[in-house]
Amino acid sequence: MDNTQYLLLFISGLIAGIINVVSGGGSSLTLPALKFSGLDAATSNGTNRIGVLLQTLSALYIFRNRKDIDWGLSLKLAALTVPGAILGAFFSLKLGDKEFQYILGAIIVSIIVMLLTPVKTSDGSRRITELNPFRVILMLLLGIYGGFIQVGIGFLIMLFLSKSMKMDLVEINIHKVMIVFVYTIPASIVFYINGFIDIWPGLILSAGTVIGAWFSARISLKKGERFVRGILLVSLVLVSLKLFGIL
Repeated sequence: MDNTQYLLLFISGLIAGIINVVSGGGSSLTLPALKFSGLDAATSNGTNRIGVLLQTLSALYIFRNRKDIDWGLSLKLAALTVPGAILGAFFSLKLGDKEFQYILGAIIVSIIVMLLTPVKTSDGSRRITELNPFRVILMLLLGIYGGFIQVGIGFLIMLFLSKSMKMDLVEINIHKVMIVFVYTIPASIVFYINGFIDIWPGLILSAGTVIGAWFSARISLKKGERFVRGILLVSLVLVSLKLFGIL
């Protein structure tokens, strides 16, 4: 890897860290950056988890003193994704490079459709905390998807928490960070023990994601939902441009 590739990894990580904390889609920037640096699809997928893990840890450190968040519920939601994340990671490893590319293409098309569909979030007035069988299954499926490829998981978690549990956007984002942090730990272990994590590019990428996540989490606490909605709009535009090959 040369200095240009290192710089690309850092900058893509920085942008991803900013938008992942308050919305999602950062991996649509970091995965192509890792592939550009010379990694194959599976190793890019695994190496990307280092940045995801550290950026969510950084954001949780900032969010830790929030008294209005049900951290017990957050941990329950996160725990439900763990079995699925392990299954998803193992499934990803069994795919060939071409198969992985075909599935990634299908996922990108799905994300484009999702991005073009307006998503309205709840104001939190009818917030639901009950974890019925339907919600448990959905969390398991989210874990499988997150362990498998990660791209777009933030949008899917936001959609679930908004539509199924009627949470407001600020609370959704904090729960989302906890969920992704928890399931990324076992998923990363699966990739690492099978030799699909390249530490050095992952650390360069992580330096950017941690700085971006720290900045984004600090500002979102001060600015609240108005800021989150603004960043969400910007991130949706950026991811759309990336998926359409314009950015």
